[in-house]
Amino acid sequence: MDRASSGEEMTIRRLPEDVVVRIAAGEVIERPASVVKELVENSLDAGARRIVVSVEGGGLKRIEVSDDGCGIPREEMPLAVVRHATSKLFSGDDLQRIGTLGFRGEALATIAVVGRLTLTSRVSNGEAARLPLDASSEADLDPRRIAEKLEPAARDVGTTVEVTDLFLKTPARLKFIKSERAEFARIAEIIERLAPAHPEVSFELIRDGKRFFFTSGNGRLRDVAVAVLGADAAREMADVEAKEGSYRIKGLIGPTHLTRRNRTGFSYHLSGRPISDPTIAHAIAAGYEGVLPPGRFPVVFLGLFVPAEEVDVNVHPTKAQVRFRDPRALHRFVSRSLRTRLRGDLRLPSPTIVLKSDKATSLPQEERMTQKTIWAAFRKEKASSPAAVPAREEPERCENDERGRESGRDEAGFSSEKEMLERAAARLEYRGEVGGRYLLAEDGEGLVIVDQHAAHERVLYDALMEQCQNGETEVAPLIVPVTVEATPAEIAVVEEMRETLAELGFEIEVWPGSICVRTVPALLSVSSATRIFREVLSELREGGEVREEMVPHARIARMACRAAVKGRSRLEPEEAREILRLLARATDPYNCPHGRPTMVRISIAELDKRFERT
Repeated sequence: MDRASSGEEMTIRRLPEDVVVRIAAGEVIERPASVVKELVENSLDAGARRIVVSVEGGGLKRIEVSDDGCGIPREEMPLAVVRHATSKLFSGDDLQRIGTLGFRGEALATIAVVGRLTLTSRVSNGEAARLPLDASSEADLDPRRIAEKLEPAARDVGTTVEVTDLFLKTPARLKFIKSERAEFARIAEIIERLAPAHPEVSFELIRDGKRFFFTSGNGRLRDVAVAVLGADAAREMADVEAKEGSYRIKGLIGPTHLTRRNRTGFSYHLSGRPISDPTIAHAIAAGYEGVLPPGRFPVVFLGLFVPAEEVDVNVHPTKAQVRFRDPRALHRFVSRSLRTRLRGDLRLPSPTIVLKSDKATSLPQEERMTQKTIWAAFRKEKASSPAAVPAREEPERCENDERGRESGRDEAGFSSEKEMLERAAARLEYRGEVGGRYLLAEDGEGLVIVDQHAAHERVLYDALMEQCQNGETEVAPLIVPVTVEATPAEIAVVEEMRETLAELGFEIEVWPGSICVRTVPALLSVSSATRIFREVLSELREGGEVREEMVPHARIARMACRAAVKGRSRLEPEEAREILRLLARATDPYNCPHGRPTMVRISIAELDKRFERT
C-alpha cells in the first residue's frame, strides 16, 4: 500500500543527492552496452583514430576502452568525472548546432556511480595520470576530493577508461541483465553501428582476451562492410550518393536478394551519430518498395548529413533519438534517392533462382532429387513405435444421400466442413495439377484442390515438431560443410543459442567472421541449408536470448515454410501422391502451420449445380 492510500501525510522534499545521481545513471547506463557506447563516443569526440574495446564477462566484470585521441590534461581529470562538466558546450546557443556525439557531461559521472571506474590519460605536452574512482553519491564526485586520488601513470597520448564490477552497487538492476553472451551481443551491435559511421577510425573489439571484431580505419566503407557482413555480401553492395538542397546521403545499399526478415540490416547514422529514427527507417523501406517481397527488408549502410540547426539531438539522455525540423522532406529525399539508385542505372545481381517466363517451370534435377530425399525420409517408419500411423485403407463409401439428409448431414454425408475435409484428406486420389501450384485430387465425393506448398509445409512441420519434442531430431551431415558469413553480433547470439540450434538439427562451429554448419535437419533440403540457417539466425537475433517456448512452433513453422516445395514447381506424379499420402496423416491436414488452408473441396452436387445438371 502506498502512502497516499494509507492516509499518511505526503510532504514534498528534495531528493538526496545520491538518489538523484542513481536516477540519472539509470537513464544513461541501462546495460554494459550503454557504457561502451558512451565511452567510444567520447573517444571519437577526442579525435581518436584507433579505439580498442576489451570486454570480460559480458561487460559486467570488466570493460576497457582505450584510444589515441587528444587525451585529458592532468589538472582537468578531476572535473571530467563530475556531472554536467564537458568541453563540448559553452552556452545554451550551442545546443542549436551540436557537432559532437556527446555533450551532456554525464557519461563518466554516471558510470562511476554504477561501477568502479579508473581513468588514465595523457596529452601531447603533458604527463600521464591515473584516477581511480569508486563513487556512490554526489559527495564522492567533488573535484577537490577527487584530485587527491590522482597518481602517476605511463601511457602514450590518449585515454583509457576501465570499468569493473558494473551494477554491483545497484543489485536491483542486475536482476534485469541478461546472460553474459546476450549482453556481449548488444556490445557487438554497438560497435557494428559505430564502425560504418566512422570508416576512418580503426575499431577493435576484444572478448575475454580474443579479438572478435576489427576494422582497419582506412576510410573505405566497403571494407567496414566486409568486417560486418562478410566479403561476399559486401562485394555485392552498391554505392549510393545523392544531394538535394541542404540534405546529403552517402553509403552502400544491398541488392534485392540480400535481405533480412526484419530491420536488423538497417545501419544509418546522422553525421557520424548512429540513430534510431522511425522516419528514416520507413524511408529506407519505402525506397525498396516494389522490388522486395512483403516481409523482407534490405541491408544498407547509410550516412545522412543534415545541417545541425535543422535537427535536435537533445531529445533523450542516450542521444539515440533525434527530432528533425522537416521529417517529411527528409523522408522524401531518402526514399527517392534509394529508389532512383535501384531503378536507374544500377544493375543489382539477380537472385540465384530466376523465373525466365510466366510459365511454370520444372524443378532442376538436383532439387527434384532433394525433394525425393525429403519424402523418402518420411517413409522410414519405426516398426517398434506404437504411435506409427497405419497405412491408408480403402476409402469408405457413404450410404446414400437420403439417409445423410435425414441425419442432418449435407449432400456428401458429412456433418461439417471440417469433417468433410478430414474424410477427404484420408482418401485423396491424385488426378493432376494446375499451374505448378495446385494438385487436383478426387475423394469419391467431389473435387479437392490442394495447395502443394501449404500441404508440404504441414507435412514437414509435423515431422520436425515431433522430432524436436521427442528430442530425436534426425540430422543430415553435409558432405561439404556450409560456411555462413556472420556479423560479430550474430556470432555472439549463435554461441548463446548453440543448444537451441542443435535441437533444431543444426550442428555448428564458430569461426572468426563466420559460422560453419555441419548438419541440417534431415527433413529439410540440403541445397537450401544456407538460406534456412540464415533465416533461423535472423530470428534468434531478433528474439534476443533463448526463450524455450518460442522454439517449437514459430521457428519450426518458418523452417518448414522455407523448405517446402515452392509454387510454380511441377511435381512428378509419384511426388504429388506422396504429399497427399503424408498430408492425410498430418495432425491438421486442412491447415498449414500458419493457418492458411491446404485444400478446397467442391462437392459433386456443387459441380452439378454449376453445370446446371439436374
